[in-house]
Amino acid sequence: MSGLSPCDRFCIMTCCHQWGMTVNLDIIKTKLCKAIDAEGKVLENTTVLEIITELHSLDITKEELERTRLGRFVNLIRKNTSEPDIALKARALVKKWKKTFQRSKNLN
Repeated sequence: MSGLSPCDRFCIMTCCHQWGMTVNLDIIKTKLCKAIDAEGKVLENTTVLEIITELHSLDITKEELERTRLGRFVNLIRKNTSEPDIALKARALVKKWKKTFQRSKNLN
């Protein structure tokens, strides 16, 4: 595994089913990791914004987030971006995930 970035090392094949389509979270994560540096600073604003928007539209389970560590990377981006639009969308996505998982926890 030498030569891989820390982000790539954690890539795990995971799928999310939405509207009859299979979205490969591994591919989304790989694209996201290529658009940021090791500290989570955004290198490609447009790509990161598109990915965060796409993730916001998906219903991702807590298990899928834990396996792919997408939540960690989105939060890292939120903390380190200088682009207010990206920071706001990343923050909204993290809030959505927290709210969803809190709601499912309360149902159990």
